[in-house]
Amino acid sequence: MDPYSFDFMVKDHIQELVGEAAGGQRMANGKKRHLRTWLTAVVHLWTLTPPAACDGLEDHEEGVSA
Repeated sequence: MDPYSFDFMVKDHIQELVGEAAGGQRMANGKKRHLRTWLTAVVHLWTLTPPAACDGLEDHEEGVSA
């Protein structure tokens, strides 16, 4: 085997591995970003009505029923 073609083959394989690693990292970052966005949305929905506002609603409901 020609040493130059072997060198090219090794360098080409290394570039493929680097590309795969970079693609995997991008995919992992995308999944983290998706999870972070989803969790942020859940937290915002969960805390949509602050407890102070709920206390005011309970007082209003008591006044209406009385």
